[in-house]
Amino acid sequence: MKFIVNQVKRVKKFTLIELLTVVASVTVLAGMLIPALFDARISARRLKCTGNLKSFTQAGVLYAGSFSDYWIPPANPAWYDRIEFRRLVGAPVRPKNGLENAESAFPPDLLCPASSAVRLNRPLACFSYGMTRDNLSRDGYRRYAFRLPRILKPSGSAAWFDTLGAYAQNNPDCFPESEEGNPNGRLVYRHRRMVNVGFFDGHVAPMSPAAVACLWGSREARFNRYFCGDD
Repeated sequence: MKFIVNQVKRVKKFTLIELLTVVASVTVLAGMLIPALFDARISARRLKCTGNLKSFTQAGVLYAGSFSDYWIPPANPAWYDRIEFRRLVGAPVRPKNGLENAESAFPPDLLCPASSAVRLNRPLACFSYGMTRDNLSRDGYRRYAFRLPRILKPSGSAAWFDTLGAYAQNNPDCFPESEEGNPNGRLVYRHRRMVNVGFFDGHVAPMSPAAVACLWGSREARFNRYFCGDD
């Protein structure tokens, strides 16, 4: 029994200095780890958004293959309400009015995770993505679309963007996402001042305001620079 008591007495206790040293070390490590986790979260959101835009572009090509090379008409009904497109991207199809008009809600995994559609639980595609609507047929964008062979350089012509609004309008300024309203399809640079762009050749690229201005200029809705003729 005396031996056990002596052993207990020999147990070394932490001093206040040692405890403070441990706390300081943990604080420093946490300070290093938190920014890394934050960066990883931002990267994961950007990659998910990139995957969505690739799926949309592939769906557009498949859609064209079924409709005489015509790209998805942007409106009447809106592109995200078109039943065939929704089937191609895996969105639920609940017919609303007519065979080509479906309920507008999209599942969260088809929306940009950094957009107000997800953050504010507004599951509509128009709060995440917008389709370019320029260079359509002379009958107007509300009914018709163009044929893919008319695009001379698919790698330089954009199909989809991070936007607020169903249609993309060219403005290189960085617009914050408003919690109210729908600012008419302006590009949203929601990925650290970068906007994700899906091109007609299938690739997706993050672009800065300067890069958008350099490639497409300052005109509204002119994302298909490499375009030829009428149908």
